[in-house]
Order: sequence, then C-alpha cells, then structure tokens
Amino acid sequence: MAPIAFGLSAAGPAIGRLLLGGGADATAAKGIALNIVGLAAGLPTMFLGNIRLRADQAIRHYDTTLVGGIAYLLATVVTAFGLVNNGNWNLLGFAQTAGLAAVLAVISTASRNGRPVQKDQAVLAITLVAGIVGALSGAALTSSVLPSTVLVAASVALGGWLIGFVTVTTFNVVRAHSSKS
Repeated sequence: MAPIAFGLSAAGPAIGRLLLGGGADATAAKGIALNIVGLAAGLPTMFLGNIRLRADQAIRHYDTTLVGGIAYLLATVVTAFGLVNNGNWNLLGFAQTAGLAAVLAVISTASRNGRPVQKDQAVLAITLVAGIVGALSGAALTSSVLPSTVLVAASVALGGWLIGFVTVTTFNVVRAHSSKS
C-alpha cells in the first residue's frame, strides 16, 4: 500500500488540475494535491487496520471496534480543528490519517489476537510510518510538498497515536471501575 500512497501523491497535482478543469487556479490545484497527500498517507494504515478489526470481530471481540471508532472520531476532529484553526486547509486530509493512527494505537493495545503488545505496536507503527513516507516521497517527486507538511505529518501521526492510547486506557479504566461496582 505504501507504493500506492507514493503513486497517488505523485499524481496529486494532475488530479487537482483534472478536477478543476483546464483553467485551474494553481493554488487550488496545489491545495487538492496536498489534501491527497494527507489522505494517501493513511492508506496502508487503513488497509491493515481494517484487516485487524475484522479479525477481532471474527473472534467476537468488539471492544477494539468500538474504542477504535471513538478514538478515530476524537483524533480526526481534534486534528481537523487544529489544522483549520491554523489556516492549514490544504492539509486537512491529514485529519483522516490522525484518526487511523488512533485506531492503530487502539488495535495494538486492545486487540486479543495472541500477539505480544510490543510486537503489535512496532508492526502497526511501521505501517503508519511507511504510508506517511510513501505519500511525502510521492509529493516531493512533483514538488507538491511544503516543508511544513513533514512536521504536520509527524505531529498528526504522534498525536493520533497518543489519542488512541488515551482513549483505550480511559475505556479500560471505566470498564474496570464499572465491573467493581
């Protein structure tokens, strides 16, 4: 999926011009291209996250899906608000990647698939990083990436992951507290 993220990001400017038509405004086309970079960065994460969530559902463990959905919503909203508040509309596609990072954090701690948590965290983190590197590399190929985009991508990944951990930890504390009552 990382090569697909690379290719999609490299095609971002062409997609932007195609969507806007022949007399496309260069700034608008670049905005579309940067949003594609943010969305493409989450492709490997989306693919692996979906497979892992379906595996948990198959063994009748639905907490991962519930908590993952809550973490996704929180991370996406917080990131979107932060990007818009700072005037980074062009990078709004990274909000989805932040949500996916949160889902991976939930999967790596809440999933019951018999794998060690540290191994899960490493595999899922590498998947997230591979998508971001692939997307940024594709965008760099067409000079569509801004220097601040790398900082945003790293912040989004770490922030989303942290929101996922906080969400799953809070869920576990509430569940433990309610089972004692």
